Amino acid sequence: MSRRRGLGRRWPGVAALAALALAVVGAGLPVEPASASRLDVRAQPAAVVARNACTATPVQVVPTTTTAPTAVRLDGLTAADQAACAGRPVVVTLFGASGVLGTAQGTLASGTQTYALTGAPTPTAVTRVRVLVGGFAVPATWRLPGPAPDSCRVVKADGSASATPCTVTGTGAPNFWTGNAYWTVYFSAPGIQQDEHVEFAFTVPDRAVPAGWVWSAATVVQVNNAAQLTSRCADLPTVRGTLPGNIGATPEVQVRLTTEGGMPPLCLP
Repeated sequence: MSRRRGLGRRWPGVAALAALALAVVGAGLPVEPASASRLDVRAQPAAVVARNACTATPVQVVPTTTTAPTAVRLDGLTAADQAACAGRPVVVTLFGASGVLGTAQGTLASGTQTYALTGAPTPTAVTRVRVLVGGFAVPATWRLPGPAPDSCRVVKADGSASATPCTVTGTGAPNFWTGNAYWTVYFSAPGIQQDEHVEFAFTVPDRAVPAGWVWSAATVVQVNNAAQLTSRCADLPTVRGTLPGNIGATPEVQVRLTTEGGMPPLCLP
């Protein structure tokens, strides 16, 4: 009786398919000349694109009006932030008890950061905000238009909030003369570390301003302690900014104001 040798039978179609598969793989990958005993196949390395956040500076999202705003403004970005983030996309989302109340988006450029708003929500209904710059979230809070209360906080070197307390302890006596003024605010941050710094906001009160002073014409032209302002000239009489680190637990900020021009403004345009 003859035996059938199934394992020894050759299938021409299988050999042809194997040859075709090898040809397809070889066509897609660069190869070196092959010998009878070796076939070297090398894949090209994949490109890796790394992106970094252009800023971690906290911002305030401010509606342009107190009722049914059609745009929002970002306050707090420094000139260095604006240069580093120029051309990056900005997306602002407003949230309330019922979910998303409105969105705004655009491209970051120097100068005023104002973006058209969809939804026209009631400003008092907004409970939190989210701001993305270049796809990265930045610390953001919602603020209604109008003068900000005097305040300060201690911030770590990486931009995150510190547990170190900060309070506004007082102001200097008003010092106004023709077209010019000085205003001083004092802070206390007991226990502040050398790598921490103070961020501040204050408003020059009406009681300090003499008759005839015009805020729309005023700019900040001097500030002590190497403070860097983050507020716009149009925000006056409110001033916001950042003090450098390692200047002690009881720093002060003194600003010189003028309505006469002649000196470059330190507040943002």
